[in-house]
Amino acid sequence: MVENYLRATGFFHVSRIGIIRGFHLMLNALVERWRPETHSFVLPIGEVTVTLEDVAHIFCLLGSTLFTDKSTAYAHAKYLPLLRDFEQIHTYSWGAACLVHLYRALCRTSRYDTKEMDGPLNQLFVWA
Repeated sequence: MVENYLRATGFFHVSRIGIIRGFHLMLNALVERWRPETHSFVLPIGEVTVTLEDVAHIFCLLGSTLFTDKSTAYAHAKYLPLLRDFEQIHTYSWGAACLVHLYRALCRTSRYDTKEMDGPLNQLFVWA
């Protein structure tokens, strides 16, 4: 029954994905190069950013990755109302929502007084 619901909403592929662990040094390096003013990473090759096209490529990471808390194991409860109407889920702009979530997390994390990273870190890892 759950598989049918996942297929109806277009998220069946999410149930087939595991959790990506590690590579914290790479994520730290990216966050240090994040510029909240431009929502981009400043790298030796120039400025780059995560785009909607990138989100579409790694969108197979919904529940365990895109809207996670810092444990990277759970989605925040504030997203549950979005899943209430199964008939409409496929019409939502999930890619844009994921991109906003990532940008917001990077902006919070790039502050000088931040001690921990949270948000869709696995999404950033896959992009990098």
